Amino acid sequence: PDCALEIGTLKQSFISYIFDYCNRKALHRARLVVSLSLDMEDRLKVKGVAKQHIKTIPNWVDTAIIKPVAKIDNPLLETFGLKNKFIIMYSGNIGLSQDFTCVLQSIAMIKDISSFYLVFIGEGAAKKELKDQVKLLRLNNVLFLPYQPNDTLSLSLGMADLHLVPLKKGMAGVSTPGKVYTIMAVGRPYLAISDKESESARLVEEYGCGLWASPADTRAITEN
Repeated sequence: PDCALEIGTLKQSFISYIFDYCNRKALHRARLVVSLSLDMEDRLKVKGVAKQHIKTIPNWVDTAIIKPVAKIDNPLLETFGLKNKFIIMYSGNIGLSQDFTCVLQSIAMIKDISSFYLVFIGEGAAKKELKDQVKLLRLNNVLFLPYQPNDTLSLSLGMADLHLVPLKKGMAGVSTPGKVYTIMAVGRPYLAISDKESESARLVEEYGCGLWASPADTRAITEN
């Protein structure tokens, strides 16, 4: 229920109270609660779950399968007509918890758009709205692709020069984007657009594997 409340699909009401009550009841009765990240662990503590009852197990990726591929050796760039372009990519679920509006508004602020391409790979509930926004902003340097086969994941993710990990404000501890691990596995940096305390932002600060900007701060996103 936390996710639905944060993105606004569930309003504060008697129903949301019942959801939260049942959620807390289940958490408190559990012998062990598995968290995916430190920010999720913090949210569980706020809900009254004792630290000794929380085990944080981060997402992971098999680096024997997902590995870096040099752009010069990547055939997909020619397949999709992206050769010699600086590629900014979002790959994954195009859902309601991601902040795509700030991404597109930031892209629209960049005057020289001919030197790069914004590539979206994936499907999801927000894809139609995202396409409508692209059309409204008259962005001609945006490419939409379907999910790519798992056996070409190193190649599809490796097309990017910079990946995007955008989460709406308030999603820290609710949604932990596992995509950051596959992005790092292919040796690419990412721009975390999220709350400062989110896992994607923490990894950027701790390991220097990308950049961070606050949601809706289009100027900071553009400058990054």
